[in-house]
Amino acid sequence: MLRGRWVDESALNSTPLIWVEALVDCPGTQGLFTYRLPDGLIVQPGDILSVPFGTQQVGAIAVRCVDQPPSGLDVAQVRPVESIVSSGFFPPTYWQVLNRVAEYYCTPLMQVIRVALPPGLLRRSQRRVRLIKGQESGD
Repeated sequence: MLRGRWVDESALNSTPLIWVEALVDCPGTQGLFTYRLPDGLIVQPGDILSVPFGTQQVGAIAVRCVDQPPSGLDVAQVRPVESIVSSGFFPPTYWQVLNRVAEYYCTPLMQVIRVALPPGLLRRSQRRVRLIKGQESGD
């Protein structure tokens, strides 16, 4: 388990940060995308995340946390994880099974994961607001 740290944006290239590599649920994408962990956000492999991807927020699955970004990556371009949608959704042994299925059928891992997930789970990454009675402004 890794915890993000607050960093002055001007010090991005000199300060060690915590990063998460995630599979993004967006048609046509393959491979892992790297995101920065904001201060106080604790992410574990198997967590379902809400992340920025292009101009939209999409669902993603944390695959691994690393203390160094991939070589050649411009860290100033890396965007932070927005939030955790569901913690610990995939246990470590389940990852092993999903990887074996993907390898056996020569299929991208994200496609296998989509089939293994309950319908619409990654779509839950959209921000939702709930009003609580007695908590309205002005009370």
